[in-house]
Amino acid sequence: MSTNHEELARLAKTLNQQITDEFHAHGGKVRNFPGPEFLLLHTHGARTNQPRTTPLRYIKDGDTYVLVAANGGAPRNPDWYYNILAHPNDVTIEVGTSN
Repeated sequence: MSTNHEELARLAKTLNQQITDEFHAHGGKVRNFPGPEFLLLHTHGARTNQPRTTPLRYIKDGDTYVLVAANGGAPRNPDWYYNILAHPNDVTIEVGTSN
């Protein structure tokens, strides 16, 4: 893994934790991020089986929450996608109380 990739991974982890903390502190609202709402996706790591929490933007289609596994345009799906494939029965979402 390159140094740039490691630094980006650290920054992403820090940002995800900040979003998660704000989500919990404000009933699901994340200020300073205009646009669609966030939800927290709870999975277990595909290889480690350790619990993972990923803040994601979503749209609703009726009662269905729609997530897009785009990974910022990278050629590989995001890790949470592989976590869902590996442990489909261990997936939950957390939506805010203010939705």
